[in-house]
Amino acid sequence: MPGLHGRLLGHEGHADGERLNRRRAQAASTQIVIDEAGMLDQDPAHALVTIADETGAGAALIGDRAQLPAVSRGGVLDLAVAASPRPIDLTEVHRFKDKEYAKLTIAMRDRHEPGKLFDQLHERGSITIHATDAEAWTAISTDVVRKAEAGATVAVAVTSNDAATQLNSLAQDARARAGHTRTPAVEVAGSDGLNIRVGDRIMTRSNDKDLRVANRDTWTVTRVHRDGSVTVKERGRKTRLPAKYVEEHTHLAYASTEYGVQGATVDFAHGIVTDSSSAQAVYVSATRGREHNTLHLVAGDVDEARSIFTGALRRESGDRGVEAARENITRDLHGIVLPAPGVDLKVRAERLTTTERVYTARVREWELATANWEKRHPGISATDPGVSVAALEREHQAAITDVARLEHDKQAAVVEAHTTSWERDYAAVDQARVSAVDAPVFRRRSAQEAHENARRDFTAKHGHEPTPQPPEQLRDTWRRAATAPGRDERLEADRRHVDERRKKLEHLQRDPAPTRPTAPTPGTPAQERAKDAQYLQDRKQLEQRRTTSPEIRRPRTPTRSIER
Repeated sequence: MPGLHGRLLGHEGHADGERLNRRRAQAASTQIVIDEAGMLDQDPAHALVTIADETGAGAALIGDRAQLPAVSRGGVLDLAVAASPRPIDLTEVHRFKDKEYAKLTIAMRDRHEPGKLFDQLHERGSITIHATDAEAWTAISTDVVRKAEAGATVAVAVTSNDAATQLNSLAQDARARAGHTRTPAVEVAGSDGLNIRVGDRIMTRSNDKDLRVANRDTWTVTRVHRDGSVTVKERGRKTRLPAKYVEEHTHLAYASTEYGVQGATVDFAHGIVTDSSSAQAVYVSATRGREHNTLHLVAGDVDEARSIFTGALRRESGDRGVEAARENITRDLHGIVLPAPGVDLKVRAERLTTTERVYTARVREWELATANWEKRHPGISATDPGVSVAALEREHQAAITDVARLEHDKQAAVVEAHTTSWERDYAAVDQARVSAVDAPVFRRRSAQEAHENARRDFTAKHGHEPTPQPPEQLRDTWRRAATAPGRDERLEADRRHVDERRKKLEHLQRDPAPTRPTAPTPGTPAQERAKDAQYLQDRKQLEQRRTTSPEIRRPRTPTRSIER
């Protein structure tokens, strides 16, 4: 800011009065416009307002107070609204082709009735529930590839740069296969390490007034030059980025972090909602796509997913100032049903505390049991064993098929070899027989002896009297011998693999994964009163047992066995 201040005011000690007045008049006619002002920190905002106040310049802050705030001290937009005599609110939504969805985004922005909002979004397909993180990741990456191949623009709001890089690589490959991009003559990579292709979408990550680019601007690559520089364009703007800037301050823009997608407008968008997501992150992720927006949650059932979503809409990201905090408290209190008259608040508090303590203990037991279970079943996740079991069943069936195919091939080869030897030896016996029949009188005896010897040799070798073809019973004997245990090492290895898969499946069936305990949830006022009454009754019974039973009244002294 000091540099900007100097440029606006000039140096009074070295400028005459007329020049200074001219600069002040020029500054007074200047309007400073800050877009995405909700992400502006308080310190630079204070410096900006100071400059505007001292020079007479106007300042306009534009942004959405419900989107992601500044990383450090924020609340600038809220303070500006409070200080401005005529703040302007724009409430009509133009981005979305689906007008009903546009109304839902307003409700998401205001965060009223998040449970009802979840049901509406889920019913219309704007919320997708997955059983595992891997399933969610597969669904997102598959859709990104499909949309990229079709030439549509997609924004994916992820929680880490590594995840963004992986999705960017998938989308880039898909667009390349579909012919939407082409390989340049020179390899140029951005800060993510991915080579940039002509037609790719990239994001600039550093302000540069000389290049006329700003942080988080998105561009389409039109040319990659031999010196490593890149020409990009967007909405009538065009600039050439030097090689060093490209290498240090650009990356592919098909997927980005939640802060990275803020301000983007695309055809389709995906967002991920977890138990640490904030309301601002959910709102930004769900409002990037014109055609469709999908929020992905990993949960055991719809109720758990609803709890994650409603919790996110009640969670703030960053600092938005005191007024925003007061509004959040008011909103969180809205709709809460206070205990009816006559309810013992002390008993209610004791019961809820006890219930939460019991639930916490059960969760710890479940976590320990889960860790032990995963040690007994390496490579299988206890949170979603069904997927692993299905994969194991497929492996087992494939192993059985491989063994059957190998056995068939081995038997066929052995039977063919035996049959060839049989037919060759039988031809020799038959030839000896013909020679004995056709031999002259003086050589007939020796020819008959040769035929008899050939027949005996055949029987000794094949264990059967000579016939043109081996009998089927003998073929079966050959088949069994070909695949007998110990005859073929490869076959034995495949059989051991089948046996290992079978034993692992049987082990899983005998040892099911631990089930996560269900979190306590509030019921109707009548149900809560009934729970209070049951809690009081259980407490009285426990006190009576402690009074009458010495073992309960006095805690036992723990003992340890000593190994000798």
